[in-house]
Amino acid sequence: MLLSLILNIHHSNDIQIIQSNQDINSHKSNALNSQSAFLKLSEYWLLSTNSFRVILLLVFSNVSCLSHSIAQPYDILHRISNVLESNDPVARALTIRVLGYLADIADTPELHHRILTALVDPDIDDFELSASIFTAIQLSIQNADFALSICTLLVCLPQSQNLGQLSKLLPVFEHLDRKITFAPLAVEIFKKMFEVHQLDSEEQLTLYLAMTKYSLKTLVLISSQVENEFLILD
Repeated sequence: MLLSLILNIHHSNDIQIIQSNQDINSHKSNALNSQSAFLKLSEYWLLSTNSFRVILLLVFSNVSCLSHSIAQPYDILHRISNVLESNDPVARALTIRVLGYLADIADTPELHHRILTALVDPDIDDFELSASIFTAIQLSIQNADFALSICTLLVCLPQSQNLGQLSKLLPVFEHLDRKITFAPLAVEIFKKMFEVHQLDSEEQLTLYLAMTKYSLKTLVLISSQVENEFLILD
C-alpha cells in the first residue's frame, strides 16, 4: 500500500524506495489511508533538507491524484507551509511547487496572495518565480476566480515590461471557462493583451490557442473570438 511505502521512508538512505516511478505508481490504487500517508509526507517535508525535498517532490507529483480523498487537509498544509517562512529561497521554491501538486486541497486565499505577490516581485529568485508560475497554473485549473486574477495581473503589467517567464501563464485564459459569466470579460482582457503588450509570435500563438479552447469549452462568443483573431492577424 502507499501508506506502507511512505512509512518505510525514514531518511535519505531510503531514497531508492521513492525514486522509482514504477514503484510509486504500483501503490497508487492500493492506498487505503491517504490522510495518514500525506500527514507523514508533510512531516518529512518539514524536517528534511532541500536535497531530500527534491526526492519527496517526486513522490507528491506521483500521488497528487489521491489528494482529493484527504478529508482534513489543515495539518498537512500547515506543516508544508511552515517552510514558506524559511530564509532559503530554494526551500521556499520547492514548497511552492509541492503546493501546486496539492492544488486540490491547497486552493486557499493565503496561497493565492502569496503567488500573486511573487509574480510581480522584481527581486524574486528565478527558481522561486518558476515555482510560483507552476502553482499559479495549477490553482487556475481549480479556481476560475484565481485564473481571472492571473489574467488581470498579466494585462495590468507595465507596457514597457516584457512578459518573460510570465508568458508561461498565458494558457491560464483557457481556465476562465469554469464561470460562464466571465465570457465577456475574458474576451475583453484577451483583446487588451494585444493592445498593452508587444507579444512575440510564440506568445501570440499560445494566447490564441488558450482562448480558442476557452471558446470551444464555453460555446459562447465563438464568432467574436474568431473575428478578434482575424483582426489581430491582419
